[in-house]
Amino acid sequence: MTVEEWEKLEGDWELIEGEPHKMASGSHYHGEVGGSLLVEIGNYFRQRRNIRVIYDHDIHLDENTVLRPDIMVLDSNYRIENNKFHGVPDLVAEVLSPSTMSRDLRDKFDIYQKFGVREYWIVHPSDKCIYIYLSEAGLFEKQLFYEYRETVDSQIKSFIYPDLLIDPYFVFGDRD
Repeated sequence: MTVEEWEKLEGDWELIEGEPHKMASGSHYHGEVGGSLLVEIGNYFRQRRNIRVIYDHDIHLDENTVLRPDIMVLDSNYRIENNKFHGVPDLVAEVLSPSTMSRDLRDKFDIYQKFGVREYWIVHPSDKCIYIYLSEAGLFEKQLFYEYRETVDSQIKSFIYPDLLIDPYFVFGDRD
């Protein structure tokens, strides 16, 4: 399927290497965790005028692949064409939900790696944890793991934006 055919589909779809994939709405907790993470990342980048932090919007990676990450940071390698983002995000965060978990962990992981996303965050709301992967030589190699626990004082830290520090409480705390 081409992007032109994909754009005519009813509802919300991603296009993965020419194959359409129906998107399902996440739970309220998915939205709360994703929204909280967006606020924290957005606050960090607020004073950096050339960087865009985008929530739940399509990114056209090529003529056969259009994904909609929960959060993406566009720093350098993108363009806007016909009101659409084209290119490769620097950082992507996907908040897992039961209906899309395998796609986020396998298919999207491989696609983001293939296209050169520099850093990939996999956010697991029900387990209150985040896996952070850094691309090295075209492969997601390094990994950080953050698990929210009320008694542990730690900060979520980006590899590519080392002064981006997020308190896990603001992402996961006081939510059921």
